[in-house]
Parts: sequence; C-alpha cells; structure tokens
Amino acid sequence: ELEAHATTTSEMAARHFKGAKIVKAFNAILEKDIEKDARPVGAPDRRALPIAGDDGAAKQVVSGLLEGLGFDVLDAGALKEGWRFERARPAYCVPLDRAGLVQALAGAGAKVAEGSWRGWRPPDMRSDAERSHSAASARRTALGSRAMMVRRIRAGPCGIRRPISHC
Repeated sequence: ELEAHATTTSEMAARHFKGAKIVKAFNAILEKDIEKDARPVGAPDRRALPIAGDDGAAKQVVSGLLEGLGFDVLDAGALKEGWRFERARPAYCVPLDRAGLVQALAGAGAKVAEGSWRGWRPPDMRSDAERSHSAASARRTALGSRAMMVRRIRAGPCGIRRPISHC
C-alpha cells in the first residue's frame, strides 16, 4: 500500500487505532528547531507548520497547541493529504512562513534530494522566514568572539550546561 502510494502511514495508524482522532503534526520540523524557531504572534519571521487530519475538533486542539508554542498553522486537509509534508517533499523540515508553506504544499508532487532539508539553500529559494533566520545567524556569527564562544560552550546554546552538539 505504501509503495504504491495508495495510503499514508498516518492513515494506516488511524485504521490500526480505530476510533482514535489522529492529527498529523510536528512532521515538518526537526526537534532541534522547535524551540529555536518559535516566535510570538505577528512576528514577521514566524514559521508555519502544516497539520492534516479527519476530525475538525482534534485539528483545532492541535492548532491551539502549535500556536501556543509559537507557530502559525496551515491545515493541509484530510489525513490522506499528510503525504504533502512527508520526508523528501518541499515542505518537509524547511523553515517556511505561511506563504512559503502554501507554495511548498502545492508543489508536493516534486520530490527533493534526500537530506536537502538539512542543508543550505540558495537565497533566491528561501522564504522570508528563512532569510530572516539566516540574517540573524550571520549577525551572531559576525559578533562571535572568543569570550562569547567560551560562554556558549559553558552554558550551551539552549541554556543547559552540556556540550553544544547535544542542544
């Protein structure tokens, strides 16, 4: 079924857990980006995340959770539409604002190179949110002094005292 694209893993889970209200969420963001990319409502670089599900009330609950965590929410439709933000699709784990996410979901028929969501993308292919994140990162890099690096190593980028690679 999966190889023939006749169903999705989310639909299979819904069939397995009969009566459960399944909402596909958090599939288009890497764990390490959840805290880093959260922004207040109205922020110009606020990231949007897609959801898909067959139960409207359940989708409202999940939307509230995502909005409370600092993300705009885009309803991709029924659970069967969840393939639009699966691995190797344009919306998978790429920081996009609402407009960029709409465009990526619409172009979901095109696969992207394996692992490309982890890599650098040329500026002309980035959304406004990606450009803003890149500019902020460049500013932090430009300001990086030995003292700042020592402080970062001691506390870690997430504020916890552990090696940078674990945050």
